[in-house]
Amino acid sequence: MKLHHLGFVVSHVDHISFGIPAKILLKEVIDPIQDASIYIYSVGSDCLVEFIVPLSSASTVYGFLQKHEEGFHHLCFSCTEEEMNNHVSAHRMIRVMGPVPAIVFDNKIVYFYLGRDGRLTEFILE
Repeated sequence: MKLHHLGFVVSHVDHISFGIPAKILLKEVIDPIQDASIYIYSVGSDCLVEFIVPLSSASTVYGFLQKHEEGFHHLCFSCTEEEMNNHVSAHRMIRVMGPVPAIVFDNKIVYFYLGRDGRLTEFILE
């Protein structure tokens, strides 16, 4: 299991920065499942950052934006299904979404789990 990306929710594409230096836009898509615009940036050689901009109040991240304003939303790990299941079981996480295809990541299957600390973790299956 390895870190795949950090996810941030922002209200507008112009707000994509958070002081992250030397970021390079790799991909931009409209995700109908999340009802959001998704922007993937490369930062350095091994770090991806995802910015999610809700398109309407029906977006899966709209509530987060209303409650927390802009900022960090989730960690995503790349792993096998077995690694995910072991991690989820060991940490008693609760599934909140998935399996669903991640359009921005070539339709790889993803799951979202909520940890006991209330933090959201995404798992993208290899």
